[in-house]
Amino acid sequence: MDILDSNSVEYIVIHHSNRFFDSPLFIRMRHKFLRGWDDTGYHYMIGNGILCGDGIVYEGRSTDYVGAHSYGYNNKSIGVCLIGNYDRAKPTYRQYRALLALLESLQLKYTVPVVNVLSHNETSSCEKTCPGKLFPIKRLRQILQMLIE
Repeated sequence: MDILDSNSVEYIVIHHSNRFFDSPLFIRMRHKFLRGWDDTGYHYMIGNGILCGDGIVYEGRSTDYVGAHSYGYNNKSIGVCLIGNYDRAKPTYRQYRALLALLESLQLKYTVPVVNVLSHNETSSCEKTCPGKLFPIKRLRQILQMLIE
C-alpha cells in the first residue's frame, strides 16, 4: 500500500456499499479476497443498523495509506462508505448524523472545502449512481456549509 500524504488530501468521496445486509467485516473480506487488495478500499464505513451498529463509524483502511475507492482520486482523497443501498432507501437518521460529524472533522483535519466533498458518481471514475439516487448530496453540502460558517 502506498503512503497517503495528509497534505495531498483534497477531497472526501462518499460511497454506499450497495447492500443493506452488509458490514465492515463483509466489505473487508470482499475487498481482500475477491479483489485481492491489502485491505478494504474505504477509510471509514458507517453502519446502517442491520448487521452492524446504526450510525457507528468503523475505521477501514488507515488514513496513513492511499485508499482504493475512486480511481483517479485515491491518492488525494479520503473514502467514506455508508452501508446500505441508497438507490432504494435513504440513509438512516443516525447514519446521516454520523456522516455529518465525520465529514466536519475530516474537513477540519485536511482543510477540505465543502465543494470538494463529492459523491462517488461525481468523480470521473464512476458511471454508477453511487452513493445512490436517494442520497441527498446537495442538502449534505448545504448543512456542511452552515456548520463551517
